[in-house]
Amino acid sequence: MNLTHVRSLSLDFEVYKCLSVQKVPESLPAQCQLVNLKILKLGHAPIPGHELECLISYCPVLEKLRLEHCWRGSLSIRAPSLLSLEIWTQSPVGLSLKDLNQLEHAFFSFNCNCENENETGQMVELLMNLTHVRSLSLDFEMYKCLSVQKVPESLPAQCQLVNLKILKLKISLVEATAVFLLSCLLRSCPHLKDFFIVIQEESYEPPKHCVELDYWEKQKPSECLMYHLRTVEIHWLHLCRDYEIGFVKYLLMNAHVLKRLTIAPIIGSSDKLRDAAIGLSLLRKASPCAVLEFDDVQYY
Repeated sequence: MNLTHVRSLSLDFEVYKCLSVQKVPESLPAQCQLVNLKILKLGHAPIPGHELECLISYCPVLEKLRLEHCWRGSLSIRAPSLLSLEIWTQSPVGLSLKDLNQLEHAFFSFNCNCENENETGQMVELLMNLTHVRSLSLDFEMYKCLSVQKVPESLPAQCQLVNLKILKLKISLVEATAVFLLSCLLRSCPHLKDFFIVIQEESYEPPKHCVELDYWEKQKPSECLMYHLRTVEIHWLHLCRDYEIGFVKYLLMNAHVLKRLTIAPIIGSSDKLRDAAIGLSLLRKASPCAVLEFDDVQYY
């Protein structure tokens, strides 16, 4: 089958189990490389990382890459033309990004569960290689495997995410490791304009490291809050939880150019919603033109 003219390719590698090891070539002939391929989507197969690296290298003009649980071992992604990267995998350990100077959008979802200092270091290293990204989405199910002591206050100056304008997170506001990582990101994105956050539902197990109730009261405003952050959306916020309300107060009292903060809350009754709304509206906002609105209210 000749795919040299294909511009978009999607493969679910369940078929990989049916292939003969002896029949899989180490490389494609030069005349068969995917020289026109711009979109590559791969899913569900334990492909060795070095083989996946070879496949990506056969796509010199690749612009969009989506990998969903499709490799084992380490993987180094080199794709100079890549504009969009989406990755679902168990852990960031063994994953490295290189020569992604054109990358504009990145999405990562990790779901490891055991605390490991290596996970923290690898996660920070990944973030440090996203300096060109303009839009970043992170599903922080993996916060459980991060070491509290290893989360930095911010990324090094030369690795700040200076081009990032849009940040989307799914994260806990109770677990200390998650909150520290959120704080690190806010300090490392000096030009952030639009911030979207989905509050992660807490499991029945108590957090390993619970953040202090007054954590956000102690934090100084980051550069993005002082000069650039304009819109914030927070979904699944429990208005009766001090941990979560504390973060909302931090934003309202420190975001100097904020235009709109939208909350899609979870609340017990309309009376509690009214009381919470009144309490937040009475705060002394850093931005006099900031609008606080409630949308898509869910009652329990």
